[in-house]
Amino acid sequence: MKRVALVIPIHPPHYEYIYNLLTKTRKHGLHMDIFLVFSSKEHYELFTMKDDIKPIIAEDVNPRAVTTYKKFYALQRLADSAYDYFIVCDAEIDIVPENLEERNILEKIEAIFANKVLYGGDVQGNAVAEKIMESCRSAFLEYESILMRYKAGNLYTWWSDLPVYKREHLGHFFSRIPPLELLTWENFDHLLYQYYLLVHHDFHVANITPATGVRWSLEHLMGGNPAVLTNLEKMGFGFGWITKKNFRTAPEYFVKQGAFLIYHMDHF
Repeated sequence: MKRVALVIPIHPPHYEYIYNLLTKTRKHGLHMDIFLVFSSKEHYELFTMKDDIKPIIAEDVNPRAVTTYKKFYALQRLADSAYDYFIVCDAEIDIVPENLEERNILEKIEAIFANKVLYGGDVQGNAVAEKIMESCRSAFLEYESILMRYKAGNLYTWWSDLPVYKREHLGHFFSRIPPLELLTWENFDHLLYQYYLLVHHDFHVANITPATGVRWSLEHLMGGNPAVLTNLEKMGFGFGWITKKNFRTAPEYFVKQGAFLIYHMDHF
């Protein structure tokens, strides 16, 4: 079976999220390889559950793009590893224990690469989202950027679906974007990879706004409206991860759908 690892940039104020996650995996007898990306050896030494994680110490972190730098630094380090996929997210996450099962996780991931669909809300007129999208497109060559605009339009896909990377893509992906030290805050890590998928792997974007009313990505979906969730099912959305707020509105539904990660644990 193909192998999946979790990659998370971390700093001391967020250690408690990972301690909670690791305590749950111990309690339920679950296992998943977790790479934590620290900014220094000193930060690593402060982390107390060292036996449960695999550390990566990022070097010379770009202060203009700290989180993206740490994620991409780790992916570059792991580009020749034995893993097939990497879920790369922030530390403010939790698990759904009954669904943190190897086969379920792999099915969710492989469906993304088989269906080749990204999910985005229409953000036309939203200056913040438009700036982020333009910054990410502009990181690529001009012909790629033009094609990205054509294929994605005003649809904002950041964090709608699992932020997962295919290892065999990494070498080519990193050859298409600027060196890590030149990235800026607006160069959102997974959005860059999603744009790469649009151009180089025939992905397309599905507009979620008519089906959900959300004019952003699915991280702004509010509440478990049955009609909206049915619409997303019809669009082929996988529900691999879900925000804390949404999970709490319909936990039985999301467990049944196979959700295994909960994100935005710091949001109320």
